[in-house]
Amino acid sequence: MDSYNFGFKDDLEDEEADEEKIIYNSKDGMIFLIDCNESMFSDDEENFFTTCIQCVQSTLKNKIIQNNRDLVGVVFFGTEKTKNTDNFEHIYIYQDLARPNAERIIKIENMLTDDWKTFYEDYGHNSSYQMSDVFWLCSLLFSKCTEKLGFQRILLFTNKDEPHTDKTELVHCRTRANDLNKTGISLELLPLQPPNQTFDVSKFYKNILSIIHGDEIEQLPDTTEKLEGLLERVRCKERQKRVLRRLPLRIGDGIEATVGLFRLKQRCQKPPSVRLYKRDNSEVKSNRQFYLQDTGETLMPQDIKYSKTYGNRTATFEKEEVTKIRMFGEPGFKLLGFQQQKDVRTHYHIKPTHFIYPEEKSTSGSTCFFSALLDRCLQRGVVPICEYISSKTSAPEFVALLPQKETFENEIQSMPPGFHVLYLPHAEDFRELNVAPTTKAQDGQIDLAKKLIKSLKIKYNFTHFDNPPLKYHWMNIENRVLDKESAEEFVDNTLPDTKAMDKKGGEAIKNFKEAVFPEDYNPDNKKKRAGGGDTAKKTDSSKHPLTDKDLKVYWMDQKLEQLKVADLDRLMKENGIKCSTKKKKDLIDAIKSHYGDSNT
Repeated sequence: MDSYNFGFKDDLEDEEADEEKIIYNSKDGMIFLIDCNESMFSDDEENFFTTCIQCVQSTLKNKIIQNNRDLVGVVFFGTEKTKNTDNFEHIYIYQDLARPNAERIIKIENMLTDDWKTFYEDYGHNSSYQMSDVFWLCSLLFSKCTEKLGFQRILLFTNKDEPHTDKTELVHCRTRANDLNKTGISLELLPLQPPNQTFDVSKFYKNILSIIHGDEIEQLPDTTEKLEGLLERVRCKERQKRVLRRLPLRIGDGIEATVGLFRLKQRCQKPPSVRLYKRDNSEVKSNRQFYLQDTGETLMPQDIKYSKTYGNRTATFEKEEVTKIRMFGEPGFKLLGFQQQKDVRTHYHIKPTHFIYPEEKSTSGSTCFFSALLDRCLQRGVVPICEYISSKTSAPEFVALLPQKETFENEIQSMPPGFHVLYLPHAEDFRELNVAPTTKAQDGQIDLAKKLIKSLKIKYNFTHFDNPPLKYHWMNIENRVLDKESAEEFVDNTLPDTKAMDKKGGEAIKNFKEAVFPEDYNPDNKKKRAGGGDTAKKTDSSKHPLTDKDLKVYWMDQKLEQLKVADLDRLMKENGIKCSTKKKKDLIDAIKSHYGDSNT
């Protein structure tokens, strides 16, 4: 709604953008807690311990790309040697909480390649540790951190389902787990599957995790011994669902619940360039100030007014007045009605969607209300249509809430329950397309096309396709920062696999080509565009004067836009078509009105 911003968008702060900036600038903390008992090691290079270290390596590299302000630490427990400031026995802080950098990644890579082979000599093994001390040390690492952290998380890797049989130690662990829960520290268990054995969570860890996760402990994933499965679980635990804002969902007077607004997907961009001072490479920060032109006096925000010229008069506004002008109502979702899900068309998409989920902590009963609404919408195949105002200074938008059912893959939640917020277009957003008629395919050609498509079908998984420019960008940075002698070969997975396509659909491709294209068809020979070069011939209606009959031909072929205004005006007079203006759009509309809106 450009007509409502009064031209002040360059000077007024956007509350919505400012809020998102604050949220996404928060720092998270994560500690990898790795069990180092002897059964975690073997002569095989892909043992449990190296698998855990590979997860650390992958996370550090991802953090540099996604958010290099996050802090990551690595703690070993079950070692003979002790390294921590609080003297907890057999616990070794391998890397303290700090930002990922080249030095830390190289140290992890060295552990992954050679250092693990001498782990017994360098660190040793000892099972006389206390699990309650392990949890306490992690809590102290977070509390001693000088930087303010948002989400704090511990990822526990172990293949022992019962580290202690002593019930007293279990009581101490439950006490420490309660302390973690009170301070907002999440504990996640990633159990490793011992060969020919089972990992029974109920023996020890269920009693601890139930304090932090409550009933969600029943949905723990199965154990794994493969790197791919463990990496996927680490990525799931690593991703923190960040709420953009919390808003009310109103269905009537006095009836509302609180929902959190999330962004499930966002285009990943290259990081912005940073200006550095050439002498010491310190970051240069810019600052903007306003000065009075006549005196050079510095102006404060309260000294500035805003103006807009209408006709010959200039209207001035205070910042508070402009803010009130931009207010259309209270932020939130206001239910207007329901519509069948099939009536929400895919071409209504005008910008990326959001996702809403209940916020029970903000308003008691929100989860029950939300679940009931979601369940009925799924059963009846309807979508709520709402008026949505994101912030106090945002214009209202119409949205459709598309219900989504919760699904699981390998006992891991793949799709959460909730509503997708689909932004609906206004009347001004639709455009009329004048598409020239094309030749229709024959039934035999359509059948061959179906066979071609069927032969080349693939099971699409977005995780298999990296963004080529981003991948190449980060690969070059990684090779330079880590001083890698042999650079990894860049592979663009978005390019078609022509060999596999020929193998799977070679016959179908050949049959389709013979049925559709002429015998001398060569896709490498591109036809030159008319007017594309010096030798191209241009058509000129002045050399071939149009007759009154040509107007209807151009109308039937939907090519009126190709005619000049002078030709349109002359042909309209010859055909007795009147128009009060000489604008090309009005002339074409008059011709269409004369012959009829449809080509018959």
